[in-house]
Amino acid sequence: FFFSSRRRHTRYISVTGVQTCALPICLPDGSRDLQIEKSLPLEAYFDQLNAIDWEKGCYVGQELTARTRYRGLVRKHLLPVEIEGELPDFGAPITADGEEVGDMRTSFDGYGIAFLRMEALDKAIDAGAGLTAGQATIRVLHPSWLNAPNGAAEEPAAP
Repeated sequence: FFFSSRRRHTRYISVTGVQTCALPICLPDGSRDLQIEKSLPLEAYFDQLNAIDWEKGCYVGQELTARTRYRGLVRKHLLPVEIEGELPDFGAPITADGEEVGDMRTSFDGYGIAFLRMEALDKAIDAGAGLTAGQATIRVLHPSWLNAPNGAAEEPAAP
């Protein structure tokens, strides 16, 4: 991986460095955090990342993506989480008072990305229930760029 503002000033960043920066602000790794032919771009907030061009026509998935946006039917989202305790396995269920609200995706160094059902998350927050995944306590974060509909806490600390 590399980052470059100018060709002659290229800096290389390790995969660990990318994860350390990307997870707390919910930048998913499409090859790990999204499910092929199942995930929707709006579930990963690709619209807020300016990864969807609403003016361009004729791309694969355009009709479904536009219909989902205008109907407001996104019921699940990838959200950044802070993890206290042992990092949960990929796909581990996230629960609140015994009810499953989602599952873990990538996790690293105390942060992760979770795929959460928004209605269940709202219900858990309203009831004051904490989120857990395995033996870990999960806290949903809210990066400054993300206009999350609900359930997200404050901006994560800089890594």
